[in-house]
Amino acid sequence: PPAHRCQSAGASSWSIRPRTRARSDSTELPVPPELVERIGRADVDQATADLAGDVESGRLGTAHRAVLINLVARIDPGALPEVARSLDAVEPMAPGHPLASVLSDLARVRGRMLHELAPAD
Repeated sequence: PPAHRCQSAGASSWSIRPRTRARSDSTELPVPPELVERIGRADVDQATADLAGDVESGRLGTAHRAVLINLVARIDPGALPEVARSLDAVEPMAPGHPLASVLSDLARVRGRMLHELAPAD
């Protein structure tokens, strides 16, 4: 299936591949279509700001944790640093701060892992 891919001027793409099969594997992790539509249409900066805002406000909370982890696992690797920065900016006293911290760490670790595992040029 086609990925939802958006570009920010001079920035990496924000890409989320929708799930279409009943089975789940590393490339087909479940993320609700509403979340793909909401975040997948924006450029990288807007999408990460929307994600961080929804987590900060509690609109996306611990009940959404597994879905958000799957989302971070499917985001274009070039967008991971911006995802981590946006989630790091969540207000420490906000209800979503603990979740934002976990997701930020995941984005950062995934980015580092992919960098380390990339074939040498």
